[in-house]
Amino acid sequence: KCSTSFYNARVQLDFTMCGIFCITPKNVRSRLLTYLNEQRIIHNSNEFDIPFNRQQMAEYLNLDRSALSKELSNMQSEGLLDYKKSHFTLYVNKN
Repeated sequence: KCSTSFYNARVQLDFTMCGIFCITPKNVRSRLLTYLNEQRIIHNSNEFDIPFNRQQMAEYLNLDRSALSKELSNMQSEGLLDYKKSHFTLYVNKN
């Protein structure tokens, strides 16, 4: 069992590493999918909660909040995901 401090350090490292990867893709959808896929892997589930509200998520991904919200809505309309506040369900294949 991991100690709390080790676990917190690991979570922080995961977020930092994801931050590096999430700012690499050039478009909004790619950044979102990179981040959400990382969360799917961390939680080992297609359904998970993220630690951000929309503004925080936009800042973390270096995106405009309105562009982030619009793309999330588009992805939901296309059946790629569902979300409510910080709870997400991805409808993509696990690799």
